[in-house]
Amino acid sequence: MTPFAHELLYRQAREIVAHIGEHVGGFFELSYRNTQHFGARVESDDNEFETGKRAFAAEAEGRECERGDVARSAHEGIEPARDEIGRQILCGVARERRFRTAGIRHLPAILVGVGIGVGAAWCDGYMTRALIVIDMQRAFDDLSFWGTTTNPSCEANVEALVKAWQSSGEEIVVVRHDSRSAESPLHPESPGNALVSGVAAVDPALFVTKNVNSAFYGDPDLHEWLSARGISELVVCGIQTNMCVETTARMAGNLGYDVTAVLDATRTFDLSENIPGLGVVTRTADELMASTAVTLQGGGFARIATTADVLARSA
Repeated sequence: MTPFAHELLYRQAREIVAHIGEHVGGFFELSYRNTQHFGARVESDDNEFETGKRAFAAEAEGRECERGDVARSAHEGIEPARDEIGRQILCGVARERRFRTAGIRHLPAILVGVGIGVGAAWCDGYMTRALIVIDMQRAFDDLSFWGTTTNPSCEANVEALVKAWQSSGEEIVVVRHDSRSAESPLHPESPGNALVSGVAAVDPALFVTKNVNSAFYGDPDLHEWLSARGISELVVCGIQTNMCVETTARMAGNLGYDVTAVLDATRTFDLSENIPGLGVVTRTADELMASTAVTLQGGGFARIATTADVLARSA
């Protein structure tokens, strides 16, 4: 998670805690396993914000939050009790710990945990996620050139994903393949180079052109653009499943992105090649899609999902 996302997440969690505090007296007594108690008033000031930001950074690095992670330099007057309560709220709220208030004997920590979870989902799902739409071009409708295809729902599923991203305001990246071969229907001077209507109508956050399989070797630089915006999760769809979609997903996984490949929002074509030592090897489009799914998920490059799965998560 980026520092910006950390800040947004903590601010949301802080606001939720403060809101609860207003309705139950404003004072929380934290206990975990009923063995330790800390008291502090939850206040919305910059010092507490800095405290939480440091604590979240420690958690993100996979280490236990310590008092050394708590920000004291911003303001010398942070009371020890507030200092500790900030750390405990952020580092252990979901670890069998409960809040006690003056008017309520037990207020489950899940109330605060839900608030933090909502903040996390907002930061991670809406600020750090992008839809990568790959090579949805008219040339792929020319079956006399490409051969037998599969998954006629591909285009409709891609459009459904695009609409979901547009509704949520999340980033959409559109990628177009500009073949260097003059004979290819994907050549820039060919009518087939054009995007299908549902994707052509999109006003993307980034438009990438490429002439190789991976969208990360296009113009402008996709990795640089994603990194500059703190985008860490990619949802990939488009054509062809086992070519540019798989290559982009593999490279994204290697670069450290959290990748979801939406299998039913992709399609490909039958393929037959004379392979030295094997002879003629033929695979149907369905077999190739299944092979891509097994390779991406089994190899740890990406998780495989359906359009319905992704839309349910985005709802």
